[in-house]
Amino acid sequence: MTILVTGATGSIGRLVVDHLPAIGAVLGRPVEFVRVSAGEAVEILEPVMGANARFYIDTAVASLVGAPQPATDTVAAVTGRGGTTFAEWAAANAGAFT
Repeated sequence: MTILVTGATGSIGRLVVDHLPAIGAVLGRPVEFVRVSAGEAVEILEPVMGANARFYIDTAVASLVGAPQPATDTVAAVTGRGGTTFAEWAAANAGAFT
C-alpha cells in the first residue's frame, strides 16, 4: 500500500508524516515512511489524478518544501468546535487503508 503524505495539518501544526502511527494503529501494524522522488510521486498519483499529477507535484507539493503551511484555528472559528483529529479521521476511514 502507498500513502503519499505532504504538508502540515490541523491546529497542532505537525507534519502529516508524524501522523502515520495513527494509520498503523488502525491497521494493527507499523506504517513505514519512504521518501520518493518527484518523478516517483507522479507515477504513484497518475492513476488517480491523471495529467494533473505532474502539476500537483511540481506546484502544490513543491511550494511546501522548506515552507510548510502554518496551522490555523479556522475550523474552530467557523464551526465553534475543534476539528477532527487525525487519529479520529484514520479510525473512521479505516477501510481506505486496507
